[in-house]
Amino acid sequence: MEDLKLSDEQWRVIAPLLPSQPQTGRRREHDRQVLNSLVYRLKTGVRYRDIPRSENYAAKSTVYHWLSKWSEAGVLERIWRQLLAELEVKGEIDLSRGSLDGSFVPAKKGAKR
Repeated sequence: MEDLKLSDEQWRVIAPLLPSQPQTGRRREHDRQVLNSLVYRLKTGVRYRDIPRSENYAAKSTVYHWLSKWSEAGVLERIWRQLLAELEVKGEIDLSRGSLDGSFVPAKKGAKR
């Protein structure tokens, strides 16, 4: 399997969008490895435990921990919005049109809503 990781150029765009380093305590040294792991997981569909262990990827517990924290704090949405805005400015994506898919699951007879 190819090595799925962020390029230096991609990292330069994303790094400033991550939360700043803590003023006290240990510095986060693994942000890039966590993002590499998330990209790998999204591209391959593997489980957390199947993310390769190497210097490019973080441990499964670290990945899950930071995915949860960054999701709750809106960090991943901020990155997504910034990347979309940059693509729109470059003319590489057109956000003037879109579609929305809504699905629902009907309740079984007698089920509470």
